[in-house]
Amino acid sequence: MNIHKILGNPRFRLQKMNPTEEEVMRDFRAKAPDNLPVKYLHFMQATDGAKGNVPYDSGYIEIWPIEETLDKQAGYGNSDSLAGFFAFGTDGSGRDYLFDLRDEDGAAVYSVPHEEPEPEKLEHIAPSFSQFLEHITMTGTGA
Repeated sequence: MNIHKILGNPRFRLQKMNPTEEEVMRDFRAKAPDNLPVKYLHFMQATDGAKGNVPYDSGYIEIWPIEETLDKQAGYGNSDSLAGFFAFGTDGSGRDYLFDLRDEDGAAVYSVPHEEPEPEKLEHIAPSFSQFLEHITMTGTGA
């Protein structure tokens, strides 16, 4: 999947931000887990976050700007309950989107209640960030 092709698709109707500045991206990559999905990193280089309507339960998504993402990791990745997960966005109604970074073969996308980030509360959304974006594009309802 080509990120620029997805972002340029008229059916991708999320509000896009400006590209991430090189220095900001470099700082983020130095502090973030090494195994974040490459497509996520390409997406964040092209548009520093996005928000709008989506075909998921809440009908909304916000992919956090890169400078906010590391600050929002409280409760994810370092805790015993969700070790190996990395939050990258929210649905605007109390659930956060996360990557499962425990698998060497890719990072599935999950959601979990922000107030109760526990393994039994995880909901599988997509097998990869690429498929997550493709689903938003192919079934997008507009922002």
